[in-house]
Amino acid sequence: MFALQIFVCYNLDHDIARKGENVLFTSVHQERNFKNIISQIKQAIISGELKVGDCLPPEGDLTQGVGVSRASVREALKALEAEALKG
Repeated sequence: MFALQIFVCYNLDHDIARKGENVLFTSVHQERNFKNIISQIKQAIISGELKVGDCLPPEGDLTQGVGVSRASVREALKALEAEALKG
């Protein structure tokens, strides 16, 4: 199972949607947006770009950075939370 311990928090002084010159998340297509968002977050964890205790970008930044609706971002975050609770 996949343990998720990354927190969504707000940091107004730093754009955490970007790490250096590399974009942490990319745009996704309309079909199954939330699954694509989940996949990108998991890949960021696996690759080490996100570590335990790191903050995800605020919901609005994720929405803009990935190019999806807030509903898709919320659905992805809820699914990740539910998965973490099961594991």
